Amino acid sequence: MVIEDLVVVGSGPAAAIAASQVVPAGYSTLILEEGSWPTKKIKHHSLSEIINYYRNSGIMPVFGKQPVNFIDVSVVGGGSQVNSGIYHCINSDLLNRVWSLDNSRIDTTVEQIDKKIRELLQIEETPSGEFSNRLLDSALSIRAEAKLLPRWASSKKNAEGWTHQHNSVTESMIMPLLREGLKVRTRIRVLRIEKQFDYWKLRCRDLESNQQLEIYSKIVFIAAGALGSPKLLMRSGLSNCNNHIVRFHPMQRYLFAYPKGSYDFRGAVLPVQITEYLPGVTIGCSLSDPGPINFWHPNLVNSKDTHLFDFVSQYVLVVPKFPARLRHFAGRFYLTQKSAKEDSEAIRFGEGVLHQWAKFAGSLGEFSNGVLNSLERNSPQTQRTSTLTKVISSIHQYGSCPIGDSPKNSVIDPNFQVWGSENLYVCDSSTIPISIGVNPQGTTCALSLVFAQKFLKSHRT
Repeated sequence: MVIEDLVVVGSGPAAAIAASQVVPAGYSTLILEEGSWPTKKIKHHSLSEIINYYRNSGIMPVFGKQPVNFIDVSVVGGGSQVNSGIYHCINSDLLNRVWSLDNSRIDTTVEQIDKKIRELLQIEETPSGEFSNRLLDSALSIRAEAKLLPRWASSKKNAEGWTHQHNSVTESMIMPLLREGLKVRTRIRVLRIEKQFDYWKLRCRDLESNQQLEIYSKIVFIAAGALGSPKLLMRSGLSNCNNHIVRFHPMQRYLFAYPKGSYDFRGAVLPVQITEYLPGVTIGCSLSDPGPINFWHPNLVNSKDTHLFDFVSQYVLVVPKFPARLRHFAGRFYLTQKSAKEDSEAIRFGEGVLHQWAKFAGSLGEFSNGVLNSLERNSPQTQRTSTLTKVISSIHQYGSCPIGDSPKNSVIDPNFQVWGSENLYVCDSSTIPISIGVNPQGTTCALSLVFAQKFLKSHRT
């Protein structure tokens, strides 16, 4: 039997942010992570990373008329270890909404929170290059405004080209906190949480030894992600499953060929995005590495002409009309989603904009089904009529345990505590109460920082 002051379930960005505040405050803190420690042997944005760090090798279907594949991870550092690191700071309206739920507002501003998160995550501005400038100029040609966004990465250019150092919370926060007393146990799956006298009892399984163990803690922070956190609460009978919707961003990827030598930022994601063209639609530039490109676009592998071009994976993502729902039946969890005509129309509209954008940027065509297809000359406003045939996926899941002012419409109260469960908190992407339409990790980290400040204020002796 293990007894701790504070246990954090999960080790992603939100968990690390919370730990970075409570460990220096003197709380004996243990992080439990179902995955393993990352290794430098596995290259960022590689096929090996997908196989080793993604749950089910990146395959988690959401059932509905238009199937969607959710991307979820299991590794120390969580999403920060595998994602592209595109950073969007928290929306001020959202933060004010959270603050307005009660009268315990923390004396800080959006700007101060953003500055703190950037320091903790080691956010850096993305350097511009010839290709990124071409994309920015091309967006103006179709009357859109694109942005080159900051990333959780360091990029430098030398005589041999670009080098990129991906930043994750593992290196920036968790490792330094180990020297301050933070404890981390990996390959531990938390099966159930239940109250026993003044402690929370966590029933766990050691995945290495396959042995059961019990861990007792006065305080528990659940930060297991948009899918893991509600599953744990539902298995433990601590939340009304009717509240467990899952907000997400359906995304289609497209592979465009450019003349050889066009791409000058090889080896990393180039975070150029158009986000204001149509409400609820984000259009962007994504991968250039061969490994993940081959994963997302397997038809490229067997093509004989790949050496003739530079390939760039670009995407359209939307905010769907209906969220997914997490359902628990016969001991198993299922994700279901109701499709809407508006979602398909938004993706088709975004596809038209993307084709125009790529054409003005110098693309020779879209590579699909092993064939290079010339770009259509329709305007972005023209309604596309093609059937959606590409695989739709989502790398952004959130909102499954939303914060609110009543247990009728939320899972956690204004202090991030599970309704009716003293000293049991949720502090990850599942707490976001609205759809945001962009990468949610900056928002997640900001809310986790607000939570930690609230927690320390309310537990101050």
